[in-house]
Amino acid sequence: MPKKGGKKKGGKKKKEEDWGLITKEKYVMLEIRNADWQSMRFAQLVAVSRPLDSVRQMIMEEHQVPSAAGLRLFLGAETSEENLLKTEDYSLSLAELSINGGAKNDHVEQVITYDYGPFKSILNLPRGTRPAPLRQPA
Repeated sequence: MPKKGGKKKGGKKKKEEDWGLITKEKYVMLEIRNADWQSMRFAQLVAVSRPLDSVRQMIMEEHQVPSAAGLRLFLGAETSEENLLKTEDYSLSLAELSINGGAKNDHVEQVITYDYGPFKSILNLPRGTRPAPLRQPA
């Protein structure tokens, strides 16, 4: 079949974006720990743009905490007063709380420990919580 004569179609060339300037979502692997029971812990990959309150809700759902009253969150493994996250921090994103993130495959980790008074007694622990997964040696 003969080619049609005429002008060549010339499309506009897309501007190439500088991939270094593209803002990407950053993630952190949160290891959530109960202050009193080693078996009550879990890990969850979350975006650092999420507010701390969503992490609190995640703890309440995963470990069946019936009320936010008395639930205290600590940044890190220690439950000292300087690590305590205040209630006004709950509206801030994880990034605003200086929790660094990376790409999903960077495996950036952060520990958040929580204390809930009724869980100090074994009689008040929720039923049906899954035990913590065993970590494989690196």
